[in-house]
This record gives sequence, structure tokens and C-alpha cells, in this order.
Amino acid sequence: MNEAYFVIVEQCAPSPSSETFWTNSMLPRLSLMRCRALSHLAQEGPWLLAAEGDVLAVVNELREQLGDQAIMGRLSSNLPHTSLAAHLSRALVAQNAEGRSVLLRSYSPQVMPVLHARTDCSWRDYLFGPINSWWVNNGTDVQQYSGKGLSVIPDDFQPIILDDHLLAALGSDQQALALLEELERAAPQIFKSDCHGERLSQVDQALILGRNSGLSHSEDQLLFATLTLLEGQPPDRHEYWAQVLQMVSEQPITLGHALEQVLEETFHD
Repeated sequence: MNEAYFVIVEQCAPSPSSETFWTNSMLPRLSLMRCRALSHLAQEGPWLLAAEGDVLAVVNELREQLGDQAIMGRLSSNLPHTSLAAHLSRALVAQNAEGRSVLLRSYSPQVMPVLHARTDCSWRDYLFGPINSWWVNNGTDVQQYSGKGLSVIPDDFQPIILDDHLLAALGSDQQALALLEELERAAPQIFKSDCHGERLSQVDQALILGRNSGLSHSEDQLLFATLTLLEGQPPDRHEYWAQVLQMVSEQPITLGHALEQVLEETFHD
């Protein structure tokens, strides 16, 4: 079977220009969000795109149209597009120590290398079995990770198990679980569903918006995500956001203090 190349794209805040691009694009794409509990997110991605022809040219086109942050990585496999999408979609749901299903961005440049390093786990061989190579940008350069190059998906499904070592290695992505726990305790009414996986997805999407907001400090990104969930819309939708972002960028001030100052000035005006 011929080796095929694919690109994983994640776009959290579609814009008119990106919607126009997708409308006109001929690139075959399949959603990886196939979990029944999260079926309402299927049209929002992440997407597995089949790169017909020069894969690097496809990546460059996607980067120009959607931005660097949308490119999660590229990979090669002997599987056809539909089979690979179905395989990778199963890795979006992991099991925690209590046996509960939780959403995991297993395809992201921060998570995939951590999963690849767990050579002691049977789920690692299952996940990377039908992968030939997987490339992600680690922030400074492109790193290649090798799979087993199988032409079929292994029969015995092995879910990713989030043991203590894996949770510690994932680091920042555990922020979603911590924020979910806090908000379930303090403001459970903000969640659209009782399903843990759907709630985790809601928090995860808010955190991604925070990381893409222009804020550089993790504490500010966390507050951005929290306000997004509590208020039902991200802070950057307000007309005063440009002033707030400028204050945080140019002064030794937190997002919380910047918002307080701007809102106080707005109130007195």
C-alpha cells in the first residue's frame, strides 16, 4: 500500500477569512471529534486533512490561511484517510485513574511527544502502530517521531491510561482538569452538559482561546479562560480589550489588575 501524508489542523476561533478558505478548499478533511458524547463538536474539528501532492506546500498554504497556531502536525501512514481518522479519533478520549473517560488533545505538539515516550505502555504500540512518521513543531524546530508502520489497525483496542507519571509529564494540559474541578465546585451552572467529557471540552476550548489571546503569562491566560466560561463570551469581545491587552503587554501588570483599572475608568466616565 502506498504511503500517504496528512496534516492535523485545529482551529478554535473560526474567522470569516478561514470560513471562506474552507468553502473554497479542495483539501479532503475529516473531523477527529467522533466520540458520541461530543458529536456536536464534530464540525469544529480537529481535522485530519489528506495532503495530496507536496505535503510541505499544503502545510505552508494552511499556515498562510489559518495561522501557525492551527497546524498541529503532519504525519504519514499506510492507512487510507478514513481509517486513519477513525483510529486517531479514539485517542481523543483517555481513561483516568478512576476509570472515567476524559478528553485528551493527544494530537497536540505538547501531548503527542509525551505519549510517544511511554514505551512501557501497551496503548503506545496501539496508537503509533499504523503511523509511519509524525512531525510536530516543538517551538524551535520540527521533530520527527517514528511509528511501527503497520498497514492495518491493531485488533486489540488499547485506551490511553492517564497514570500519575503521564499526568505529571503532560504538565500544562492538566490545567484544564484543574480548572474544570474548580468550576464544577464554584459555578456548575455555567456548563452546558452533565457529561464530564463535554464539560472538559468546554474548559479546554476556553483555555485554548486564552493561549491564543495575545497574553503571554499562563496566569493571565487562565483568567481569560475562566472569564470566558463565567461570562459566556471571551473578554476580547469587549470594546476595551485592545486597551487592556496593551496595558498587560507594556506594563508590569496582570490581566486582573488591567481589567479593574479599565472598568473603573469606564464606570467613572
